[in-house]
Amino acid sequence: MGLRFEDLSGCRQTMKQKKKTKSDAANNRDHWAYYQLEQFTRYKAISEAVPVESVPAPYTSKSDHRNGVLGVRNGDWFRGYDGYRANAD
Repeated sequence: MGLRFEDLSGCRQTMKQKKKTKSDAANNRDHWAYYQLEQFTRYKAISEAVPVESVPAPYTSKSDHRNGVLGVRNGDWFRGYDGYRANAD
């Protein structure tokens, strides 16, 4: 099976933010909680021979984790094409 992480590179430059936060974001990338968690987890996974994969961030809250097929997101819930229902994020 393995681990899958969203590829969030460049998300700070594309999201709506205050100018100061946006310009300061690139300098502090190594201090983001999610980025640090991903780096620590990747390091441990590689040392234990667990496969790690990066997936593109667009549509991850609308796609089924079982097969990657897009479904319908309704608020905090996601419904797959076969009726499977799960928490969107």
